[in-house]
Amino acid sequence: MIIVELLGWWIVAVGVWMASLSAWSGQELLVAAGCAVPCALAGVGARRAVDGAWRTPAAALRWLLVLPAAIVVDAVRVLSWPVRAHSGGSFTTVDIGARGGTSAATGRRAAASFALSSTPGSYVVAADEKAGTLTLHGLGRSSMIERAVSK
Repeated sequence: MIIVELLGWWIVAVGVWMASLSAWSGQELLVAAGCAVPCALAGVGARRAVDGAWRTPAAALRWLLVLPAAIVVDAVRVLSWPVRAHSGGSFTTVDIGARGGTSAATGRRAAASFALSSTPGSYVVAADEKAGTLTLHGLGRSSMIERAVSK
């Protein structure tokens, strides 16, 4: 099982490296593959240190489908922010229905935090395990991804 987890972290690390490049080459792929090894080891070690056992919710696939459109809409909101009259950002509490410390609840909080923080218009600042909520800072009104994630 640890081999599968190491391979998963390694694939993610290589993917992030390659996605950050403006042009791909064989040398970059080799460097990415080598640098991803310690990253995979650190990922497994960190997950074990926090005793993490996340189970990704099925709803996360739906969130990923909404995410590209939400990123574009939020990018327009952020770029138009200086020319609009505004009162500043605000903090919002979003109920995502992830109460408790089960692997399903923890996975839902992690996936929702990732989705909500992936758009330019908001980022998660806190998670409340007891209430099953996330606190995020955003541009004021709810975004597409916030509506998709909330219960």
